[in-house]
Amino acid sequence: MKRWTYAAITIVIVVAAAVGFWTWRAEQTEKLIVFHAGSLTKVVEDMGAALSGEYGIRVVNEPSGSVDAVRKVTDLGRSCDVLMVADYRLVKDMMFDGYADWVLVFASNEMVLAYTDKSLYADEVSSENWLEILLRDEVRVGFADPNRDPCGYRAIMVLALASIHYGTEEPLRMLEDHASVTYVDNGTSVLIDATELQPDSVKVFVREKSVDLVSLLEAGVLDYAFEYRNVAQAKGLRFVELPDEVNLANPDMDD
Repeated sequence: MKRWTYAAITIVIVVAAAVGFWTWRAEQTEKLIVFHAGSLTKVVEDMGAALSGEYGIRVVNEPSGSVDAVRKVTDLGRSCDVLMVADYRLVKDMMFDGYADWVLVFASNEMVLAYTDKSLYADEVSSENWLEILLRDEVRVGFADPNRDPCGYRAIMVLALASIHYGTEEPLRMLEDHASVTYVDNGTSVLIDATELQPDSVKVFVREKSVDLVSLLEAGVLDYAFEYRNVAQAKGLRFVELPDEVNLANPDMDD
């Protein structure tokens, strides 16, 4: 996904929850091949352990960005038994024409701002001041590639919603100045274009998958990274819970 247009009120309606989805191929064997989003690695590993212990089924998992997981099937002609991605619309938009017949919602999630003890202002950051700290010149922030990983375009959506919620264009200007993500805000809608994404790797860092940012956090290369809550928890990262108005998780925000 390279370009998004949402009315300010519609952003929350369209992406109210960061959700996982899966499709299943009819034939089952003793070996189960799973293409999945990197953020679902722990889920797939736990599933594999359960299937192995209960039924003797060996799960072969291949993590990647969700878009790349889909393209393994559509572009490379590879087969899998289960495809698990972080945005069901990828399956509907890219696979319903000859590759998949249905998709099932199986889990929900939320966006958080992950960090470590090494992060600048680690003892100061909170749900109230996270944006102000993120915008400080010396603070380094990372997110996944929005063209390959749904967590990446959700990170941009979080910043767009924060711009609306806090009444400032500074989050969008940060994306434009440091990652060449352009935007047009006419007061009722926001057009965001990441076609020419070019992070400067000084203020803004981008990696293929959201989980690839974890090692940068742990090494102190990054101060903060946008992650799914389950990834932050699984990796033992500290994280800021974002307000319901921006975290893409609360169904009560649909209206």
